[in-house]
Amino acid sequence: MENQLTSVLGSAEVVEYAPACTLVTGKSIVERRLSVLPSASFEAVLYASSRAGKVGKMARDGLAGQSTELIARKARRGDYRPLSEALAVMLGESVTISNRASFDGLADRFSDRLYDLQLSKNGGYVVDKKTGLTKPNAKRKMLDDVIGFIKSVQELTAVIE
Repeated sequence: MENQLTSVLGSAEVVEYAPACTLVTGKSIVERRLSVLPSASFEAVLYASSRAGKVGKMARDGLAGQSTELIARKARRGDYRPLSEALAVMLGESVTISNRASFDGLADRFSDRLYDLQLSKNGGYVVDKKTGLTKPNAKRKMLDDVIGFIKSVQELTAVIE
């Protein structure tokens, strides 16, 4: 019976881990919670991102940076699907990246859309009713975010080994 179990499970070895101990620092409860995040495991940060308040916000910001790096690593190897999916989420439109040349010209593709927006009646800006100042409209802000994201992914692909 034991041989059958070993062949099904692959190994009869028991894996042991060292005891887990997470130390916190800070005076307030929020400071103590935040002190865990910089050295936390991916799984813990992922869980913390579901929390409300400063802890959740900091965890989500950290995940955004990690996800950009993971997308860049895939793009470096020629797998553009994660980048295409991320851009489709941002744009709410279909995005195709068929090859390296398409990836390299991606920022130009969306910069052209930004230039076309400048030709519109308001140039992609609206007047803030509270302050009276002009600010980017939703479409201009989205295109700025997309172009910034693409450039950060392209810069990371240049430095990732």
